[in-house]
Amino acid sequence: MDKIAIWGLGKEFSVWKTMLESEELGVTIIAYCDKDEEKRQALDNAVDPSSLLLFQPDMILTSFNLCGEITMELQRAGCNNIKVLSFGEFIGTRLRVHEKAVGNGMHMYRYCREIMERTELKVSSVMEIGANYGQDAEFLRLFWGVDNDHVYTFEANERISKEIDQRYKYHNYNLAVSDYTGKIVLNLVDNESENSGLSSVKNYSYTGDWTRAEINCVCMKDFMDEHKEIDTIDFLKVDVEGVDYEVLKGFGNYLDKVKVIQTEAENLIDFEGEHYLFTDIARLLMDFGFELITYDLARLQSDSLWIKRELLKKGKFQV
Repeated sequence: MDKIAIWGLGKEFSVWKTMLESEELGVTIIAYCDKDEEKRQALDNAVDPSSLLLFQPDMILTSFNLCGEITMELQRAGCNNIKVLSFGEFIGTRLRVHEKAVGNGMHMYRYCREIMERTELKVSSVMEIGANYGQDAEFLRLFWGVDNDHVYTFEANERISKEIDQRYKYHNYNLAVSDYTGKIVLNLVDNESENSGLSSVKNYSYTGDWTRAEINCVCMKDFMDEHKEIDTIDFLKVDVEGVDYEVLKGFGNYLDKVKVIQTEAENLIDFEGEHYLFTDIARLLMDFGFELITYDLARLQSDSLWIKRELLKKGKFQV
């Protein structure tokens, strides 16, 4: 188990604190230090950086903008064998992610920062619909320190869903999600595809020769009716390749139980049949009291973050 020291107890440390102190990352924090005496006093047993080398850490973690300065200080002291990494860079090396997962979940950090800066919300429950290999749900769980029993994932691809079951301890469901409960046909992405997250119930321009399978589908209103133990969803992530609107609509009035939503949306039509776009999602969520926080457009699709208006801090972030 690596012995690490934390250098810098300011805002960046406070953002990553829960993850850094998680036993699941396989490290032991042996020292905290900061040049600012006031910050040292706010944390028990913190020391001045001049005492740090007495602890003989294997690695020093710090904010990104301090990495270069600390590395030079160590070199001047003749300590060239101690690694210096930023908090985020270190976390990225420690996440337990399936080799075929789409990313490692680190992109969820941006949304977590928005929540921390704009609200007082402490996320204690996570639901991900269209989970791929569960990597985003895992990042959110570790970042916020959410108990496994309050993480719910839905993955329609049976092969991938089984991998979630083997890797994590969430409430995982091998179900498609839409605006009705019944059967639905899923276009299955090839096992060797570079993007394992493309399986969809929509017939896209590129799914013509894909394998199809009839699977079980659930409307979230029906699911929530059966699972009364879920009294709130602090963070809902939806990424289901073309049916994001149907998924959100299917919650019905249970959207009132959701506090934050990060969702993908279609911005142009690239599939057959009935279709809904980002504008439809925007109208639906605004009707339920959500406010748009971030919006990123990438070709045909977009990613957006929505927070219940009542949770936003007054003044700077709310009109």
